[in-house]
Amino acid sequence: PDTVSLAQLLIRLEEFDEAERILQVSVKRYPHYAAAYPSLGALYERNGKTKEAAEIYRKAREEMPGIRLPYHKKR
Repeated sequence: PDTVSLAQLLIRLEEFDEAERILQVSVKRYPHYAAAYPSLGALYERNGKTKEAAEIYRKAREEMPGIRLPYHKKR
């Protein structure tokens, strides 16, 4: 699924809520699709949702041990 590309386009168009919704659906439907997790986590961080970002990064590591994620500062 190329939902990440669509979400990234929506982010560039500043359609953040729609991008977030698409990424949330993507990680639920395709939990092993690695690209969706960092994108959703970064979007959460951008929107000040640090707890949600930390949780999505944790889930990414559970689903795909060894996944390379962007630096996440724990608070």
